[in-house]
Amino acid sequence: HAFPPITEFPIVSAEEAQDIDDAELVLGVVVNGKARAYPINMMAEPLREVFNDTLGGRAIAATW
Repeated sequence: HAFPPITEFPIVSAEEAQDIDDAELVLGVVVNGKARAYPINMMAEPLREVFNDTLGGRAIAATW
């Protein structure tokens, strides 16, 4: 049973991020000098299996 990919989600700066502890695991991605971190605890829920995103001018898929 596949879940649809997530294509719309809030993107905030590290300073604005809430509910993320300093010791929390993240999936970090860098593309063309642009970085993003996807918190693992927010990706582990059943409806958040794949995040389709654009980073550094490239389409990417983040999954856990």
